[in-house]
Amino acid sequence: MKVVIVFLGISLGAVVDCLELVNKDSSPVPVVSPRIVGGEATKINSYPHIASLQHRYYLFFWYHECSGTIITSRAILTSAYCLDGWGADKWRASVGSSYSGSGGTKYRIASIVIHPRFNRGAITNDIAIMRTSILMTFTNLVQPARIPPNPNFVVENNKPVEAAGWGPIYVSIAFQ
Repeated sequence: MKVVIVFLGISLGAVVDCLELVNKDSSPVPVVSPRIVGGEATKINSYPHIASLQHRYYLFFWYHECSGTIITSRAILTSAYCLDGWGADKWRASVGSSYSGSGGTKYRIASIVIHPRFNRGAITNDIAIMRTSILMTFTNLVQPARIPPNPNFVVENNKPVEAAGWGPIYVSIAFQ
């Protein structure tokens, strides 16, 4: 089955930029829908900073669980909600592929740091960093996200941003 990256109109780079601002406020981020569905298919060269975070089930079966954003040659930013409860040895990152289940380069995860005030029930401080066991090799298909160096950067209200990840590009009857 072909899994595609979904372009949704919210940029992970911009989301990364906002995370620190969001986490300063302990109020939960409003959720319109429990699922992100829609957008259009794209290719990894449009979003070389995205990583497929894969969880190991049983001994050898790896399953795409969530997405992350490459922020350095050893660090991937993601949701704490996705990682909570699983040790680093159960994870790997696949980078440089438009497909979550094939291609790209796989990196073992050495450690996971979850925000110390992450609250699963309220979904606040929902941020974590995964550190790879070795340096990721940057290519035209694997790059860190461009994060503005200004710590006071703020995305204006109603300003369009983009998000990318793997998932359905349409809603089926089962999701409605």
